[in-house]
Amino acid sequence: MKDLQSTGEIFRLGATEIARLVKKREISCREAVSAHLDRIDQVNERVNAVVKVLSDRALEQADELDRRIGCSSDNRPAIRRWSRAGCCRDY
Repeated sequence: MKDLQSTGEIFRLGATEIARLVKKREISCREAVSAHLDRIDQVNERVNAVVKVLSDRALEQADELDRRIGCSSDNRPAIRRWSRAGCCRDY
């Protein structure tokens, strides 16, 4: 996994794999979201797939999930919401 982190290719993983890595605390939600935001920056000008990037909000939500996971002995509900959405979002 460290190879993916060091090369910044976390964005290549599926939501289930990312959720598994977060649950095992191999990566944080912030790292996962940052990797995807970096990828959007890299390719969006060419593909024009994202109209409005809410980076600050996404990172705030990732930080909140990281806090919940870090403070809770049972992090499954937070992880489940995150992996089902494929990203951090309001519920």
